[in-house]
Amino acid sequence: MNRKEKTCPTCNGSVHGRKDKVFRSINCKNEHHKIARIVANKSEGLRNKRIKRNYTVLLGILGVSYRKVEIHRDELFKYGFDVNAFMSTVGECFQIFQFKFRKLKNGIIEIVRKGKPVKMYKEFIERWKKEYPDGMEMELGTSLGGGMKYFRRYYDIQTSGL
Repeated sequence: MNRKEKTCPTCNGSVHGRKDKVFRSINCKNEHHKIARIVANKSEGLRNKRIKRNYTVLLGILGVSYRKVEIHRDELFKYGFDVNAFMSTVGECFQIFQFKFRKLKNGIIEIVRKGKPVKMYKEFIERWKKEYPDGMEMELGTSLGGGMKYFRRYYDIQTSGL
């Protein structure tokens, strides 16, 4: 069976084991989560754990190059995103710092970044690029686990002049 060689986003070493394994070792996993906590804690006043988790997921999915994403709520839930955890509302939009998100039809969530991306650690960006590489899109459908899937990015920041 020809399997794609997976690399650890923290140390770039080979990853062996379960097909859903992301990190080479527990040390790599801990290092990644330490960096994610540092990134989330840079935002003053972020105390609620669910909002902090949502913020980290939004930073990861949008990365440094994208301004807008449409993604199915099941895909977000996979990473611990809670659509009921946010800082404020503006009309039908929910806000967490520079991100606004709103619910569209068929369980699709539209996420928009307002303003420039925050500076992020290379290891943090690499980990999320493995889950959502540049150019990746998923049509609306059912995943193998039974959840719904959909993912589409819009507005590359580098080409939109921001």
